[in-house]
Amino acid sequence: MSHLTSSDAISPLIDAIKEGDAICVSDGSYFPLEKVSAAAWIISTENESSWIEGGGVIPGPVDEQNSYRSKLGGLVGIATGLNCLK
Repeated sequence: MSHLTSSDAISPLIDAIKEGDAICVSDGSYFPLEKVSAAAWIISTENESSWIEGGGVIPGPVDEQNSYRSKLGGLVGIATGLNCLK
């Protein structure tokens, strides 16, 4: 959650979430040489006019970083974003 941005108006996004029409996508990456995981996510209306997105490095011990953790980080970002919009 170190990088958050959104469209100018998010009320259409909130309406889309209420109507069940919002789209949520995330992606994660693991960099084995650096032992760093990162993720990005977006919650958007279908026409992409209203959205909120975020991402960043996934916290945690170096020996616990992996691709599964980065994937989970993106999903946690989506869940946190939805909870904040609630």
